[in-house]
Amino acid sequence: MDEIYRWANGENGYYLFLVVFAAVAVWEGIQPLRKPEASTAVRWTNNLLWLALNYLIIRLALPFVAVGWAAHASEMQWGLFNLAVWPVWLTFLLGLCLLDLGSYFLHIALHRYRWLWRIHAIHHSDIDFDCTTGFRFHPLEAILSILWRLAIISIFGISPACVAAYELWVVLQNLYGHANASFPQPVERILKWLIVTPDMHRVHHSSRPDEYDSNFGIIFPWWDRLLHHYKQLPASYQAIMTIGLDWSRKESLLSVPASLWLPFSSSFPGIDRIQRANSIHQKHS
Repeated sequence: MDEIYRWANGENGYYLFLVVFAAVAVWEGIQPLRKPEASTAVRWTNNLLWLALNYLIIRLALPFVAVGWAAHASEMQWGLFNLAVWPVWLTFLLGLCLLDLGSYFLHIALHRYRWLWRIHAIHHSDIDFDCTTGFRFHPLEAILSILWRLAIISIFGISPACVAAYELWVVLQNLYGHANASFPQPVERILKWLIVTPDMHRVHHSSRPDEYDSNFGIIFPWWDRLLHHYKQLPASYQAIMTIGLDWSRKESLLSVPASLWLPFSSSFPGIDRIQRANSIHQKHS
């Protein structure tokens, strides 16, 4: 497991990110599923700025990022996994599942509660769907996600190797999971039981409330199936379904400065998330 920690948390992780980013971009270029609505140059510029901004803010605001915190928690023997002797492979697999399940519940909360939705809506305001959409997160959401993950690490005592592997996997998932492409259907039928695929996650980026309030999975698709949030197909075809939110069609909202301030604006667009989320919760209960 130490080898996993060193590999995922070192320079190899950055190289893998660049390789996967390039591979997904080429995949989209060769076999694009959808035609872009907005200027690709404008979108990519702004989404890459989101990536740079979030990386800098997390590094400056949270010097103890997840892997470093996991190492500290391990030294202090915090968490349930440190209360007894567990097989290393078991704590590794359980750790991956717990981190992903925690991220899944946070994702639901980001949709259900008004102020959390204001922040998360920036991600959904992208009117196209490609590998750079995974970079478009408000810094407050990035910080909240890290803090939530630190709490999970502390409670369960998840190992640094497991956290490093999960963190890297999430970064790569944000690339291929937002790809403007689809796997061949025979491959899709298998993969959708193992990981969240672009076709599954694209439904979550629909402009329809009943669709973007489904398929909350980050890496594993099991939680949506178990908790009845899974939607296999959108109402329209994947290639022509409307992506983004009704109020986000203006290209001016793609800019980083406009989106940074939008969650705090008194004229924040959209509908009452509390009322609608409660009705959806009652429907699934």
